[in-house]
Amino acid sequence: AHECQRVFQDRLVNEGDRSWFAELLKRCMEAHFKKQWRTVVKLEPLMFADFLETNQQYYQEVADHNHLSSILQNYLMDYNMAAKRKMELVLFLTAVQ
Repeated sequence: AHECQRVFQDRLVNEGDRSWFAELLKRCMEAHFKKQWRTVVKLEPLMFADFLETNQQYYQEVADHNHLSSILQNYLMDYNMAAKRKMELVLFLTAVQ
């Protein structure tokens, strides 16, 4: 589901189309996997990352968006301390996705 959202839903330009796609994804999950979206997806927007824990380098579902934002802020701070030219980024939720 996450990969479908990144490949298809991210390209949709208005909220109506994104809502339509989200409902389609939920119906497909129920039809093909016999699972309801709300029992599988605990937090929306659905995100995965492979850098949440340094000792576990595999993709994990992001269970806390604030924790993810904090990790990304730390990576950005580390980059800016080492780089000649800093990146002044604002990491709002859509950018984090």
